[in-house]
Amino acid sequence: MTMTDLTALSDHVDIRELIARYAQHVDARSIPDIVGCFSDDACFEGADGSVRAVGAEAIAQFFASAFVGAPLVAPAASTHLMTNTVIELDGERAHAETQAVAMLASATEGLVTRGLRYTDDLIRTPGGWRIAHRVHRCVWEAAGGSEVVRIEPT
Repeated sequence: MTMTDLTALSDHVDIRELIARYAQHVDARSIPDIVGCFSDDACFEGADGSVRAVGAEAIAQFFASAFVGAPLVAPAASTHLMTNTVIELDGERAHAETQAVAMLASATEGLVTRGLRYTDDLIRTPGGWRIAHRVHRCVWEAAGGSEVVRIEPT
């Protein structure tokens, strides 16, 4: 195994860990730690156009608002399961596609389950890999035993 192979392997591990940490921080409602997963000038946006936050402050404000709205308003809990992450490395940059299932247990809305897809452009920083641009897609949703609603094509 060459040094290039080892570096690529290490990069894959670090990026997968970053994506997992993001999910853990969202579930813990830790806004400073969520923001720490992004580069300072990152863009976080919804594929449906519902949100576009650019920069650490705007991303923090978006999550602060999201955590006080349905279905995440307290008392509520969530579990994000990130899976099937595919990573393409390009030197100091990378692209990742991640599927996720988010289970949101809400006192106001019951159990809401969502199939998500994250599309990330990442950059290597002195502090490690960070998300420079994330697109969040809700592909489907099921709430309180209702039928599954397809929101966006896969």
